[in-house]
Amino acid sequence: MLRDLRSVLGWPCLAQVLSISLITLREWFETGKRPSAAGIRLVWLLWADICRPGTIKTIFDVSTWGRFTELGGPEHAGKRPLRATKRRIGN
Repeated sequence: MLRDLRSVLGWPCLAQVLSISLITLREWFETGKRPSAAGIRLVWLLWADICRPGTIKTIFDVSTWGRFTELGGPEHAGKRPLRATKRRIGN
């Protein structure tokens, strides 16, 4: 996703859009460091809007990161199941 955005916007503009320094952006590419969870969501939103127009059609697409609408729209929600994770609560 970052590579797609970089090819469309270029280094300086992408850093400005993400509100980070150019040094930080280059570190993400060169050292494999990752942005925070909020940063990852922002990158995905920008990528979906700029590089894949039409991906985000509803707030449901945003809340599920577009996972359920790959087949074409909200009417297909649930046809591609998510893997459940087991979480322990308490001891």
